[in-house]
Amino acid sequence: MVLLQYEAKDTVLHRMHPLPKLLWIFAMAIICSIFYNPFVLLFFLAIDLVLILFARIPWRGWLNQIITVAMFSWIGFFLLGMWQTSAERWVHLDPDFATTVILAVTPVGTPIFGRMDITYGGLLYTAGMSIRVLVLLFAFCVFIYSTSPEEFVCLLRKFHIPAKLTFIVMATYRFFPDILNKLGTIRDAQSLRGWNPRSLNPIKVIREYMPLAVPAMTELVHMSTSIALSAEAKGFGNPHFIILHELELGKSGILLIVSVLLVFLITMYLYITYRIGIL
Repeated sequence: MVLLQYEAKDTVLHRMHPLPKLLWIFAMAIICSIFYNPFVLLFFLAIDLVLILFARIPWRGWLNQIITVAMFSWIGFFLLGMWQTSAERWVHLDPDFATTVILAVTPVGTPIFGRMDITYGGLLYTAGMSIRVLVLLFAFCVFIYSTSPEEFVCLLRKFHIPAKLTFIVMATYRFFPDILNKLGTIRDAQSLRGWNPRSLNPIKVIREYMPLAVPAMTELVHMSTSIALSAEAKGFGNPHFIILHELELGKSGILLIVSVLLVFLITMYLYITYRIGIL
């Protein structure tokens, strides 16, 4: 199974028009850009998990790899959380509670880093930022797994997106999973030849990963050549092309659009009126 690739299944989300699923991504992108409260973001993560169940996205091969990738960002958010030591930073949280030091990492006046403490507020900040990443990644997973490239092309043409831009988007949408698959094949082949990087030195890491970089670049050149030849054979540059089938929104699509808009409007109202979502 290839990560980030459409898989044909007979589910409600697979049969659904791609517009509601794309609308959910845009709504989550806006909400996650301004919300920091992890308890509020858990609500949207729960909705994502429900959509994942409806799309029947497999845990092994998809979600476990997505979470593994997200864990690298959590390390960065944890480091940023240790700098959230100012009482003026918090709006809804009690400043005394938020700035309570669990573990002092560096004292005031430390060169370059300054003061770094593990605080309750910093941990809530880390949790909120981490959940934001998962919410967005899961929303993208639902869209990619349940929307075929042909449906995506039809949707872009409905919005009168230029043909050249449509091709660029679709080339990325279609060939990015193939690139990941090629990289996995190269990694496995080099591992069978004894490749086993262990160094933590940045210079040595670059040197150790050269056995992956060289064949990967060669494969990318071959793939780009194939894309260029296939695009030329299919008349790339012609502003007129035929949409093979029309998309129907259907009752389930309308219901999801109404639900997404309702959730988004209520959320924005609560944010503007009561500042819900801010720590």
